[in-house]
Amino acid sequence: MRFKDPLVVECPNCGSSQAHSVRKLLALSAQCRSCGYRLEETGREMQHAAREWTAFLGITETALELEEKFGITLSDVELSSVDKIEELALLIDRKSPNHHVSSETISETLACLLDDAEEVTPSDLQPSSSIRELFSRYAKYHA
Repeated sequence: MRFKDPLVVECPNCGSSQAHSVRKLLALSAQCRSCGYRLEETGREMQHAAREWTAFLGITETALELEEKFGITLSDVELSSVDKIEELALLIDRKSPNHHVSSETISETLACLLDDAEEVTPSDLQPSSSIRELFSRYAKYHA
Protein backbone atom coordinates (compact mmCIF):
# COMPACT_ATOMS: atom_id res chain seq x y z
CA MET A 1 0.00 0.00 0.00
CA ARG A 2 1.29 3.42 -0.84
CA PHE A 3 0.33 6.68 0.76
CA LYS A 4 0.59 10.03 -0.98
CA ASP A 5 3.88 11.53 0.20
CA PRO A 6 3.85 14.02 1.72
CA LEU A 7 0.45 13.38 3.24
CA VAL A 8 -1.74 16.26 4.36
CA VAL A 9 -2.95 15.55 7.89
CA GLU A 10 -5.29 17.53 10.10
CA CYS A 11 -4.05 17.85 13.66
CA PRO A 12 -6.69 16.42 16.04
CA ASN A 13 -5.53 18.88 18.69
CA CYS A 14 -5.55 22.28 16.92
CA GLY A 15 -7.20 21.48 13.57
CA SER A 16 -4.26 22.73 11.51
CA SER A 17 -3.77 20.94 8.16
CA GLN A 18 -0.17 20.29 7.20
CA ALA A 19 1.83 18.05 4.89
CA HIS A 20 3.89 15.41 6.72
CA SER A 21 6.40 12.82 5.58
CA VAL A 22 4.84 9.38 5.34
CA ARG A 23 8.07 7.93 6.74
CA LYS A 24 7.75 10.09 9.88
CA LEU A 25 4.05 9.34 10.25
CA LEU A 26 4.65 5.58 10.02
CA ALA A 27 7.59 5.87 12.44
CA LEU A 28 5.23 7.65 14.88
CA SER A 29 7.59 10.62 15.05
CA ALA A 30 5.57 13.28 13.16
CA GLN A 31 4.40 16.33 15.11
CA CYS A 32 2.05 19.20 14.31
CA ARG A 33 4.18 22.20 13.42
CA SER A 34 1.54 24.56 14.86
CA CYS A 35 1.02 23.12 18.34
CA GLY A 36 3.61 20.33 18.70
CA TYR A 37 0.99 17.59 19.10
CA ARG A 38 2.42 14.15 18.28
CA LEU A 39 0.52 12.55 15.39
CA GLU A 40 1.02 9.00 16.68
CA GLU A 41 -2.63 7.97 16.30
CA THR A 42 -2.58 8.95 12.62
CA GLY A 43 0.59 6.89 12.17
CA ARG A 44 -0.96 3.89 13.94
CA GLU A 45 -4.03 4.13 11.70
CA MET A 46 -1.74 4.18 8.66
CA GLN A 47 0.21 1.16 9.96
CA HIS A 48 -3.06 -0.70 10.53
CA ALA A 49 -4.32 0.14 7.01
CA ALA A 50 -1.02 -1.05 5.50
CA ARG A 51 -1.18 -4.34 7.46
CA GLU A 52 -4.80 -4.94 6.46
CA TRP A 53 -4.04 -4.24 2.80
CA THR A 54 -1.03 -6.55 2.83
CA ALA A 55 -3.08 -9.27 4.52
CA PHE A 56 -5.79 -8.89 1.87
CA LEU A 57 -3.21 -9.15 -0.91
CA GLY A 58 -1.60 -12.19 0.73
CA ILE A 59 -4.93 -13.98 1.06
CA THR A 60 -5.80 -13.11 -2.54
CA GLU A 61 -2.43 -14.40 -3.78
CA THR A 62 -2.92 -17.59 -1.77
CA ALA A 63 -6.38 -18.08 -3.26
CA LEU A 64 -5.11 -17.57 -6.81
CA GLU A 65 -2.30 -20.06 -6.23
CA LEU A 66 -4.72 -22.64 -4.81
CA GLU A 67 -7.26 -22.08 -7.60
CA GLU A 68 -4.58 -22.76 -10.19
CA LYS A 69 -3.17 -25.75 -8.29
CA PHE A 70 -6.54 -27.48 -7.85
CA GLY A 71 -8.50 -26.20 -10.88
CA ILE A 72 -11.21 -24.53 -8.80
CA THR A 73 -12.67 -21.08 -8.34
CA LEU A 74 -13.00 -19.44 -4.92
CA SER A 75 -15.45 -16.58 -4.57
CA ASP A 76 -14.85 -13.53 -2.39
CA VAL A 77 -17.74 -14.65 -0.19
CA GLU A 78 -16.17 -18.07 0.31
CA LEU A 79 -12.78 -16.56 1.09
CA SER A 80 -14.25 -14.12 3.59
CA SER A 81 -16.01 -17.00 5.36
CA VAL A 82 -12.76 -18.77 6.28
CA ASP A 83 -10.12 -17.70 8.76
CA LYS A 84 -8.16 -20.78 9.74
CA ILE A 85 -5.86 -22.87 7.57
CA GLU A 86 -7.99 -25.95 8.28
CA GLU A 87 -11.17 -24.12 7.19
CA LEU A 88 -9.57 -23.18 3.88
CA ALA A 89 -8.43 -26.79 3.40
CA LEU A 90 -11.99 -28.06 3.98
CA LEU A 91 -13.43 -25.50 1.56
CA ILE A 92 -10.99 -26.45 -1.18
CA ASP A 93 -11.46 -30.16 -0.48
CA ARG A 94 -15.24 -29.75 -0.96
CA LYS A 95 -14.75 -27.84 -4.22
CA SER A 96 -12.10 -30.18 -5.62
CA PRO A 97 -13.53 -33.71 -5.78
CA ASN A 98 -10.47 -35.06 -7.61
CA HIS A 99 -8.00 -33.99 -4.93
CA HIS A 100 -7.76 -34.53 -1.21
CA VAL A 101 -6.67 -31.21 0.25
CA SER A 102 -5.22 -31.22 3.74
CA SER A 103 -4.21 -28.47 6.11
CA GLU A 104 -0.61 -29.49 5.41
CA THR A 105 -1.11 -28.75 1.70
CA ILE A 106 -2.41 -25.27 2.53
CA SER A 107 0.44 -24.72 5.00
CA GLU A 108 2.98 -25.69 2.34
CA THR A 109 1.44 -23.23 -0.12
CA LEU A 110 1.50 -20.48 2.49
CA ALA A 111 5.10 -21.30 3.36
CA CYS A 112 6.07 -20.96 -0.32
CA LEU A 113 4.29 -17.61 -0.57
CA LEU A 114 5.99 -16.39 2.62
CA ASP A 115 9.39 -17.95 2.02
CA ASP A 116 11.20 -14.63 2.43
CA ALA A 117 9.53 -13.90 5.77
CA GLU A 118 12.09 -14.92 8.35
CA GLU A 119 9.59 -14.17 11.14
CA VAL A 120 7.21 -16.93 9.97
CA THR A 121 7.87 -20.20 11.77
CA PRO A 122 6.40 -23.71 11.35
CA SER A 123 4.25 -23.12 14.44
CA ASP A 124 2.60 -20.21 12.56
CA LEU A 125 1.38 -22.68 9.93
CA GLN A 126 -0.66 -25.02 12.14
CA PRO A 127 -4.19 -26.04 11.01
CA SER A 128 -5.75 -23.76 13.64
CA SER A 129 -3.64 -20.75 12.60
CA SER A 130 -5.45 -17.68 11.32
CA ILE A 131 -4.51 -16.87 7.73
CA ARG A 132 -5.38 -13.18 8.15
CA GLU A 133 -3.28 -12.95 11.33
CA LEU A 134 -0.37 -14.61 9.57
CA PHE A 135 -0.38 -12.10 6.74
CA SER A 136 -1.07 -9.19 9.11
CA ARG A 137 1.92 -10.15 11.25
CA TYR A 138 4.07 -10.58 8.17
CA ALA A 139 2.93 -7.15 6.94
CA LYS A 140 3.94 -5.57 10.25
CA TYR A 141 7.55 -6.31 9.49
CA HIS A 142 7.43 -5.40 5.82
CA ALA A 143 5.04 -2.45 5.53
